[in-house]
Amino acid sequence: MLLLSGLAGVALAYDYLNRMGIESGEYYVLLLFSIVGMILIGMSGDLIMVFLALELLSIPLYVLAGIAVPRTNSEEAAIKYFLLGAFASGFFVFGTALVYGSTGSTALEEIIAAIGSGSYDLTLLLAGAGLVLVGLGFKVAVVPFHMWTPDVTRARPLR
Repeated sequence: MLLLSGLAGVALAYDYLNRMGIESGEYYVLLLFSIVGMILIGMSGDLIMVFLALELLSIPLYVLAGIAVPRTNSEEAAIKYFLLGAFASGFFVFGTALVYGSTGSTALEEIIAAIGSGSYDLTLLLAGAGLVLVGLGFKVAVVPFHMWTPDVTRARPLR
């Protein structure tokens, strides 16, 4: 499904990029990296791997937000998106550290096993899980974090 959506993104973008006057080969490479990040998130069984895959997904999207270089609204959106992503990554990493401190592992199976056996610190685990969810919430802009989502505005053709 992810590969098909990437293929659809390539097919739809070809005419759009030409019409907007922002065609560049970098678009397709950045899209490919984002798709690889999505696939890795689906395959990961460790919070550290989830973080790395999430960053592999996000960083090309920051660049894609600013790919229309002569437009100031594109550059502004890319900077805002990057800063918000860095902020969200900090929440995610700190939450992962707290979960590790509570359960002794970042592997999802071992975290579940530690919760099942009762060998965890509840306060650290809840704080860590909350911070991981806040980090993910910022990254995917779910309610109520959508209010801080940058205004990646629609690009207008150059004249």
